[in-house]
Amino acid sequence: MPTWDDAAQWYVDGVRGAGRGFNDLAARVTLDLLGGPDGVAGRRVLDLGCGEGHVARRLARLGARVVAVEPTVALLDAARAAERAGPLGIDYRPGAAEDLGPAGPGLGDATLDAVCAVLVLHHVADLDTALGHVHRVLRPGGALVVVLPHPWTDHDGACWVPGPGGEQRAAGAYAREGYWSSGPAVGAAQPAPLTSVREIGWYHRTLGTWLTALARAGLVLDEVREPAGDDVPGADPRWAQVPRFLALRAVRA
Repeated sequence: MPTWDDAAQWYVDGVRGAGRGFNDLAARVTLDLLGGPDGVAGRRVLDLGCGEGHVARRLARLGARVVAVEPTVALLDAARAAERAGPLGIDYRPGAAEDLGPAGPGLGDATLDAVCAVLVLHHVADLDTALGHVHRVLRPGGALVVVLPHPWTDHDGACWVPGPGGEQRAAGAYAREGYWSSGPAVGAAQPAPLTSVREIGWYHRTLGTWLTALARAGLVLDEVREPAGDDVPGADPRWAQVPRFLALRAVRA
């Protein structure tokens, strides 16, 4: 199945092009949960799994001191190229969510005011280790904001079905946790081009698993949002009354 290395240019083109609507929605919800300009100006914020850097750049323009970490080389290269073209003072570092210490990007204990993980943590295999690192690098009172595809409405087998008021979103294999992908099996011919992140796939976890993982890491849930897609230009109108994302804000006590 395709990997993020395979998908890097496709992703960059999408995030910077006409199809960026849902990425914009995820970024807007993230910035709002971080407190907007008043919540990030002058603060040291980590953009975890920054991709090509569009959230990191938004944070920096609001006055945040941004560190951004990304494991995919091609995406990190694209982020650094954007920084060279329009310097914002963003500190881009290679690394993965599962290791933010000396072997990775070298982030010290209690050195960050906030961490955001925008459409990232569902791609992480070892969620407990990643959240443990987030807890370690956050200062007491620091916040983590996570945005991910809503586990109830976007997972293996979730689909649109006829309903009394039009098509409705139906749960598929919601209770079956683990990695899934809508792409071809390993060894099969790859479609070209990619049309969805679902072809790469991610780790599906139930709502209960996500909330329990935060608590187990020592992070206190502060706010939950379930934004629909009704204000995304050009979006499928069926998402107007269906939660597109799950957004969680949790605080290190």
